[in-house]
Amino acid sequence: MNKNQILRICEAFDLGMVLNDPIPVSGGLIHRMWKINTNSGSFAIKELDATIMQRPGIHESYIKSEKIAASLKRKQIPAITAIIIHNTPLFEIDGIIVMVFPWVEGKTLTLNQVTIEHAKLIGAVVAAIHAANIKPFDLPIPEAHFITAERWHALVDKALNKKLDWAIVAKNNLPNLMVWSETYQTAKQRLNKRLIISHTDMDPKNVLWPDDTSPVLIDWEGAGLANPTAEIMNVAIGWSGETELLFRENIFSSVIGGYCNSGGCIIESDMLDAFHGLIGGYLAWLEFNMSRSLDSSKYNVYAQNLGIKETKLTLKKLNFLNENIDRFMKLSNV
Repeated sequence: MNKNQILRICEAFDLGMVLNDPIPVSGGLIHRMWKINTNSGSFAIKELDATIMQRPGIHESYIKSEKIAASLKRKQIPAITAIIIHNTPLFEIDGIIVMVFPWVEGKTLTLNQVTIEHAKLIGAVVAAIHAANIKPFDLPIPEAHFITAERWHALVDKALNKKLDWAIVAKNNLPNLMVWSETYQTAKQRLNKRLIISHTDMDPKNVLWPDDTSPVLIDWEGAGLANPTAEIMNVAIGWSGETELLFRENIFSSVIGGYCNSGGCIIESDMLDAFHGLIGGYLAWLEFNMSRSLDSSKYNVYAQNLGIKETKLTLKKLNFLNENIDRFMKLSNV
């Protein structure tokens, strides 16, 4: 993003006079983020991924997700919302689409930095969102994104031909990927019978901590309908570590405890489906990263390398999750 674009964004959003060049902010896995300082304050500019923004209906989805965040913020949920211009959070400049946010000084936590108290607080925030149970939105029922056996084989074959370093591991996992895809389809249909509006992507990278007791939720673009039991299990696993090397049982239990002690209710009959539903989410993320690691026509080298890294990590997470479902259910006291 160049200086002229920044100046035009500041003028459009009435952000004031720019005091410095944009500062890249690390941490995002898809979009790019910049910090700018002006004479009226500091702001975050999110440069949205061009390929994703070409998807049908994606602009409307972003607009609706910001309305959800704003509605929950009015219910005292600690949310950071985009600055709205002409009834939309999206602004296009030179073919780039951006969103602008007030800058919040804080940090995201690595898994090693997450304490029991952090975990309890996150569980309590999820319970508060679920209790808010906002309803003024016409939202689509979450679809079970089915990935066919042919699609998995095509991605793996292409990776083998290109000799990408995730190809062999993925090939060995092909039977699992096909079974998981089928199981997810059935589980998702049952989970969709009990839905509320929520953030849906509340992992550590999407929570800022101005201090150790004040979590603030960012990155609401995935906001929509979710099964509450599936979501709290997703949050508990995400905050406690998603691989054998990182997983901490006390953090998992603390997220669940924070949720239940703040009024959250885990539905026992949804539990097994919840974990199969989570596997489906990982499968979609896996397919996306396999695809971008292979596609030099749409993605630059940085994005392709990030896709390679995330593909390998997601395969590890999938196997860990699948092998430990009984363990997670016991830790949830269900």
